[in-house]
Parts: sequence; structure tokens; C-alpha cells
Amino acid sequence: MASHPHIFRQFLRDGRGVATIMGAFFIFLGLALSVMVLDVGHLYLTKRRLQAAVDSAALAAAGDPTDAAAIATRILSSAGYSQSPMVTTGAYRPDPKVATSERFDASPTAQQNAVRVTETFSTNNFLAPIIGSTLLSNVTATATAAQVPLVTFAVGTSLAEGDGGELNTVLGGLLGTNLSLSLVDYRALASTNIDALTFMNQLATRAGIGAGTYGDLASANVTVGQMLAAAAAALNIHADGGDQAAVNALNLLSVQIPPAVSAAVGNIVSTVPWQDRQVGSIVQQTPGQTSFNLFDLVSAMARVYGSGQLAALNTTMTLPVTNTSVSTTLALGAQQTSAALATVGYSLSTSQARLAFAMTAANVNLGVATVAISLPLYLNIASGTATVAAIPCRTNGTMATIAAQPQVTSLEVGTVSNTDLTNFGSNPVMQPATIVSLNILGIPVSITASSSLPAIQGSETGENFTQSDIDNNTPLTAAGSDDGAIFANLASNMTLSASFKGGPLTGAINGLLNSTVIPALKTQLAAIMTPMDSATDTLLKTIGLRLGAMDVIVHGVRCGTPTLVG
Repeated sequence: MASHPHIFRQFLRDGRGVATIMGAFFIFLGLALSVMVLDVGHLYLTKRRLQAAVDSAALAAAGDPTDAAAIATRILSSAGYSQSPMVTTGAYRPDPKVATSERFDASPTAQQNAVRVTETFSTNNFLAPIIGSTLLSNVTATATAAQVPLVTFAVGTSLAEGDGGELNTVLGGLLGTNLSLSLVDYRALASTNIDALTFMNQLATRAGIGAGTYGDLASANVTVGQMLAAAAAALNIHADGGDQAAVNALNLLSVQIPPAVSAAVGNIVSTVPWQDRQVGSIVQQTPGQTSFNLFDLVSAMARVYGSGQLAALNTTMTLPVTNTSVSTTLALGAQQTSAALATVGYSLSTSQARLAFAMTAANVNLGVATVAISLPLYLNIASGTATVAAIPCRTNGTMATIAAQPQVTSLEVGTVSNTDLTNFGSNPVMQPATIVSLNILGIPVSITASSSLPAIQGSETGENFTQSDIDNNTPLTAAGSDDGAIFANLASNMTLSASFKGGPLTGAINGLLNSTVIPALKTQLAAIMTPMDSATDTLLKTIGLRLGAMDVIVHGVRCGTPTLVG
């Protein structure tokens, strides 16, 4: 009987039946390859068809995120996918510095400008069950689409009540020169917008940043001549036939403003959404949808250059009160960008401003004497903010909503030194001011005034801009809480104190003060100070501020076309 090892060696040497075994193996391998080719190919085709349908659903839903689920479901159903998709709305930030997976923010508080759609579809396997696999396979597709609309807006643009001489004084004082433009020139600037992208490209060329990014341009310092030349070039490139008055005004400014005046571009305008893009790489289909206003640019250059300096405005303010004059000294804090091309969530801030007024009134009759009144006042205006709250792009409704928070304004009686006026790191200490000196019954009498009126900041309000507002450069005003009568309110709350050495005449002098002099003086002060509210508001408009309020204007909206972003 053969041993087991011998049988095993004989079996290994026996070649009979090998072809059958190998044939069976290759049949099974061929079947597996057929499964791979047929079923995997079918799954790939199904995936492509599903992905195309999901892409279409996401693009359609992104056009109206408020009804995204219904829109996506309808699109997928029409394509033959009956299962309800998973639809998520949120905000998409096209920031290259943020990982692609983190650019979609699905939090409930996020601005709804993007939609993510996910759909799962079960499809039959043809040959896979033969080799023991499942009969059905699930195919899933996800698409994210977003529309990123842009808005160009500014804080503090209004010339309706402006005066050419006053504008020349204020802007010239900040720029360190004498300006002689007419009110017609200024209104031509205020009524003319230029395409934002064209202006930035022209400015980059003149600043030597043609090969850099728009972020590099924002950091660059440009002269007023470069800025005005870029603005004029932008007007010429997209001329509409009615820009000649604005071009003439730009030419006058280029001659009258010293060539040394310069500022960083980012302090004049902000183009944050473009900062990582190469200059000239952005292609726009419709120029003018996003634009900057010419007066905004000129005013911003003046504020940037003049920040931290004193501008003595002398007697630029006029009041409708006989024998009354007002001289004003202006100081601006660190300049904030006042115009921007932005997406939802971006904020602009107004600059802090301080004004010292020296009011004088001659030949004032106080009953017992004719006197001169000298009243020093100190006005402090803190920063306000304007934030892009939404860009709904409703053609027959709201195109953009700007949430405006008016600045806090306070007014006090007292004299402020030039040093204290420019020191924005501390608050000046006000001392009672002697405003009248007179003789009563032959005794010298000094009358001092003290008063302060801190204003509570108004609540934030949403200003809704229609296409008509945008086309007509209409500013909307967010009012503060002081009802626009800061100076008048200060006058009514003023404390007047008399100082004298009357000896035996003390009682008689006090009687005349209380019965005649003080009441007459309060009446005169109210008459002098009440017109100061409108006069100061007009003055502040030249530097983009308001008294107890904030003007906001939208110059253009580019409604984003839904685009696949993930």
C-alpha cells in the first residue's frame, strides 16, 4: 500500500483536469470583470445623471434661498428623482484663505446666499447579485451653489444744503490749500458715479501696481493727482455724455490741490471682496453696477489727509441773527474708510470729530446795559457705523439694506485748547466760561455759563434702498435720539451764574440780575443757539457727518448669478 506522501507527490505530478480548473477560474474572473464593467459603469452613469440634476437643483434654489427646499424638490422630481432631497441654506464666503470645506456656513444666523443640496438614489445592480453582492446600490450626489451679490455704499453724502464757499473752506482747510470751486462744480461731482472696477484698474496702473493684487493696491499710497486722473480716465472709458461738468471739476481740483497730498487707497475706499484677485483679472459683464461717487472720493481724500490736524474754519458759519458771528476749529480723529464695495456683513465707520466754536454777539440789550456775548462751545461726535445687512436684489423692491447706527454726539460750554482738541486719547475737562461782563449800578459783574448735553446714541435702523434710490443717488438718513436740536436743548438747560463784589448794593444788583439781566440773557442765548443746529449740520455734511444723524447712500448693486461652488 502506497504511503500517503507518495500519493500526494503523484497528485502533484498529475496534470489531468488542470485545464478544467483554470477554465472555471477564468470564467469566474470574467464574470467579476463583467460585473465591474457593467455594474460599475452603470453606477458611474447614474452618478453623473444624478449629479447633473443635483447641480441644477442647487443653482435654481440659490436664486431664492428662502424657498430653496421646494425649488430643489421640484427640479429633482422633474428629473425623475422622487426622494426628498436634503437642502441646507447658509452663507458662502469666497475667501481663498479659508479652506473650501469651511466656506459654507449653515448656522441659522448666517446670511442666506447659498444652498447645499444632497440627493440619494437607489439603482439596480445587474450582475452583482450573481457573485453575492446586493441587488441595489445607493448613489449620492451633493452640490453647493451660491450667489455673492456686491454693493457699493458710502456714509455721509449730501450736498442739497451745501454752499460752495463753505465746501471750499472746509475741504481746503483739511487739504491745506485754498479751493475756489463753485456749488455747481461740487454738485457735478456729487451727482456723478464711476465704475468701481475701472477706477481701481486705472488707479493701479498709475500707482505702479498693475502686476499686483487689489489688496496690494489698498496698501499703496497714491497722490491726489493719481486719484483724480484715474477717476477722469474711468469717466472717459464709460462716458455717458453728461459727465463734462464732473470732468471740469476734477480738472479744477487737480490744479488747486497741492501734489504732495496723498493717502493710502484702503483709507479712501475698500474693495475687500477683490483683495486677493490680480489687478485686471476680474471680468464684468455690465460696467457701472458697482460704482464710487466722485464727491465721496474727493471728500475722503481730504479727511484722510487732514486727520489729526487742525482746520481753522474762521467765520465760515453764518447765522440769521444780527451782529452774530461764529468761528470754528475742526479736528478729525483717525480716518475711517467712508466708501466700500462689500458683501453682507461689511461695516463702515464714520470718523470721530471735534469742533470748537467761538460765538460772539455784539450790541445785545440786557435791559440795564448793552453788552457783547462771547460763548465758547465744544462739540464731540463719536464714530457711527453702517453695515450691509442684506442684498436681496428685489428689482421691484429692496435692492440692499444698510443697518445704520448714528454716532453719539455731546455738546458742552467751555474753551478747549488746540492741544486738547487733537488729543483723541482723552476727553477735555470743561470749565465754566465767562460769557458776559457788564456794570450794574457801577459795579463790575461777570456772568459765567456752564452746561453739558450728552446725547444717547440712537438705535440701529435698517435703511432699505430701492433701485430708484440707487439711480437717483438718494441718501437715506438714520436719525439719532436727540431730535436734531442739540444746541437748542443746551441753551434751555444752561446754568448762568453772576460774580461781583457789590457791598451794600448786593441786594439791588441781585434783584436786577434775577428780574432783568438773566432772563434777557437766556432769551438772547436761545435766539443765537437755535440756528446753530441747522448751520452745524450743514457744515458737518462737507466731511461726511451729520448732527445727531447719519446719511447712508448706495451707489450700486451687482446681484450675483448663482454659481456652483462645491
